[in-house]
Amino acid sequence: MSIGSRIHGTMKSVKTSSSSSIFEKKLDALCDVTIVVEGRKLHFFKLFLRVASPVFDRMLTSDFSEKQSSEIRLPDKTLEEVDIFLQNVHPAYAWKPLDDDSLGVLLRLASEYQTEHIREKCAHYINQQFNSLGKMSDYEYSRNQDPPKKIIFYICLCEQYGLPEVRENLLQLAAKIPVKVLERG
Repeated sequence: MSIGSRIHGTMKSVKTSSSSSIFEKKLDALCDVTIVVEGRKLHFFKLFLRVASPVFDRMLTSDFSEKQSSEIRLPDKTLEEVDIFLQNVHPAYAWKPLDDDSLGVLLRLASEYQTEHIREKCAHYINQQFNSLGKMSDYEYSRNQDPPKKIIFYICLCEQYGLPEVRENLLQLAAKIPVKVLERG
């Protein structure tokens, strides 16, 4: 996947027609909402959506069609994006670690649905990556082109999704990258 597609939170290169979601099977009799995405039905809990997101809370309690319906249609999302998002909303799955491929999607959806805990989880993940990149020696930077690209990727995400403290830390790290490494990139 290209850095550009990861920054914009699209996952087209990993999307396949055989993708499935753990939420396609109604695992719990208490599931009270169906999220329809790409014609597939994902079974979930209104309570989790409402607690996690003020946008979903308004959607499910105000004068929107979703209040009276047991379905929420997300026509502009992919199954994989919604599955990743729901896994980070559902308490039983939220412990799963993030990765660079899902980071842009999660930040985009966290911004759209105002899920602060997911935004904070993403910021924490970037900080962890920052800490490991910050421990690299000049020699390690010179032998590996990936760290500068990762730093740029993270800086772009921080800029786009309003994580100024994390962005500043990354800019300080970027300033320490040897010029020779930057010239190669």
